[in-house]
Amino acid sequence: ESNSTLPRTFLIIAPNVIVYERLKVDFADGRIFNEDPLRPPEWQGDWQMSVVLRDTPTQPSTLGAVYLTNVQRLYDAPVDRAARNETPEMTGVVGLPVRRDAAITGEALRDLVLRHDELMVINDEGHHLHNEDLQWHKVIVGLHDKLQGRGLPGLACQLDFTATPKYQKTGGLFREIVVDYPLAQAVDDRIVKCPIMGELSGVIEQESRRASVKYRDRLTAGI
Repeated sequence: ESNSTLPRTFLIIAPNVIVYERLKVDFADGRIFNEDPLRPPEWQGDWQMSVVLRDTPTQPSTLGAVYLTNVQRLYDAPVDRAARNETPEMTGVVGLPVRRDAAITGEALRDLVLRHDELMVINDEGHHLHNEDLQWHKVIVGLHDKLQGRGLPGLACQLDFTATPKYQKTGGLFREIVVDYPLAQAVDDRIVKCPIMGELSGVIEQESRRASVKYRDRLTAGI
């Protein structure tokens, strides 16, 4: 609605490339909205939502937008190692420089996201965020501060999703938990498949100290 204060722009952040690629399967081309029963058919004509992936940061043509990336693409561009005369030995320790095109698309993605007046951040594997010294946490604070620098309220909302909502040091549950959805409930709701424990018969363990040889039959069956 025109007078609504709810955000139309969403930034989904994955903790790494592996999780990003999994989310990409669902969100690319708006697949999850078109194939899953998330959107009532009556809303089809009013649906204004584009999905922008990290490698193709282009201006969306719809009123709403979902940006999907891994958090590393939102980091500030690294210092050029060649410019600071980094030695081959140092490169061997810290690895090869980040690809320039990745840095460029990351910067373009940040610029696109910050052009919107309202923004909701959604973090997958959100248990990584509960440490103010982490770069991921600093990225989100930076987005909030830059929006406020434009005279805006800042982030409209932040939602973190995780299967392990616990502090790593103490093991205590996060204080900010809004909804707890146990794995057993997800199995009952058929969102998660029930694991099946397989049993083998006639297995012969090989005489070897190497686990890969001794348990070869079990490993082969598992794969």
